[in-house]
Amino acid sequence: DDFVKELHTAGTAVLSIDYRGYSWGTGTPSLTKLCNDSEQCFVAGRALMNAAGCGGAKIVVHGRSIGATCAVHLASKYGSKVHGLIVDSGLMSLKRLPMVQQMQPMVVQMLFQGNAMAFEMLQEPFDTPGKMSAISCPTLVMHGDKDEIIPLAQGTECHDKCAAPQKKLRVWPGGMHNDIRAKFDTEWKREVISLVGTASEFSCPFPAGALVEDADGTQGRVL
Repeated sequence: DDFVKELHTAGTAVLSIDYRGYSWGTGTPSLTKLCNDSEQCFVAGRALMNAAGCGGAKIVVHGRSIGATCAVHLASKYGSKVHGLIVDSGLMSLKRLPMVQQMQPMVVQMLFQGNAMAFEMLQEPFDTPGKMSAISCPTLVMHGDKDEIIPLAQGTECHDKCAAPQKKLRVWPGGMHNDIRAKFDTEWKREVISLVGTASEFSCPFPAGALVEDADGTQGRVL
């Protein structure tokens, strides 16, 4: 990708990771292991950075589509180590995807004997919107307003629930799920590089959700 070269020129290194079972990865794809796998990759990536002598470098996590669940998970869990978050046409809810909603009557009939309430009570596997309240780092949310796979509403929800003081929602007019780079490549690159620049200046030793203690021993969590 030519954009990776641009990031290198800007002094940024890139580590790109695929899901298990994809590309050269071993194993079998699994939704239930997605976030745990991302944690292991994050820890291993930190070890590589330390070994290369750049353990103090700022980290930006970028997730596109379902990959956004991993990026948000890492930014919420490792708040003091993640300095920027990019949610790119990101998934917030599986149950509210148009494809899932179209299949809902069949799923309800086959798995729940017609009990629609049982389907509604199913928990989302990732709770990505809930994790947005623990985000402290500069955040960029990008979404096409004609996204036919993950509706724009999920992007606006992501932005609305993000607790970061520095956050931006960029909506691509006419953009669908897989054509953003084709239609808005220059602007897309500009937004990403801008977020990386903001992240390079960011520091937060006490991220949202962190447990802190005052001089008299009283404990509480950062909001």
